[in-house]
Amino acid sequence: MQEFFSNFLVFMQKSNCLNCNSAIYPQQKFCRHCGQRTDIRRLTFGQLFIDFFRGVFSLEKAMFRLAKGLLITPGRTVAAMVEGKRKYYLNPFTFVAVCITLVLLLQSWFGLIVDPTTYDPKWVTSQPVYVQASYVIDAINNKTMDLSTVLMSPWFACCLWIFFRKRNRNVAEMTVAVMLFIAFATLLTRIFVAPMLASTTDIKIFNWIQGIELLLQAIYISWGLSLFFNYKSFSGFLKVLGVVCIAAIVGMALEFGIIMFLISNGII
Repeated sequence: MQEFFSNFLVFMQKSNCLNCNSAIYPQQKFCRHCGQRTDIRRLTFGQLFIDFFRGVFSLEKAMFRLAKGLLITPGRTVAAMVEGKRKYYLNPFTFVAVCITLVLLLQSWFGLIVDPTTYDPKWVTSQPVYVQASYVIDAINNKTMDLSTVLMSPWFACCLWIFFRKRNRNVAEMTVAVMLFIAFATLLTRIFVAPMLASTTDIKIFNWIQGIELLLQAIYISWGLSLFFNYKSFSGFLKVLGVVCIAAIVGMALEFGIIMFLISNGII
């Protein structure tokens, strides 16, 4: 009996969470309200050191799981994420930001980032409208590559929904899938393509390499999406590939047309 009351008194010695001020008891390791650890102490350099490595290794584990899944079983991995397995993988927006950062670092390392502002403005403005539009698009892609990737995803998702709305996936889920596949495919192909692009001075070879890179990206994205839509046949893959190619061509045509319209009317 004495032991029971002793344990009861210990249990009743509650304190408050330092983050949300909710009641916590000695047996609790995490706050039930906000999830913060209950053993938070005053900051020291030792604690900062521990928190730093805990955060880094936790991030690395989640990122490695997602990267491994996108490499081996992309459709199944993204399906598991959108269906609820989210804490196991890195946040998709964080993963996209990491991928785009690595792509930009690769391009900078191999000298593939061309700043359109370095061109003579008089020469650019003397060119046909479609040439000016291409320089504007280059400037947008170079400066806002991460934003462009995020903004392209809803467009592809809407196009996919039109053709595959009966595959039990909504537009938001398709957007996440497309965003992850585009970012990872760009990083994956750029790792191998960047050295080849940097080693050639022939514009025809350069364009051929870029064309092959885009084709490989389209194949990977379509492969991932076909599995995401639960297609198990080659015909299902071809359907997805066709829609992805159509969406890409129409999207680029719309972007090019809008930029040309803005240039022609002196808006930009």
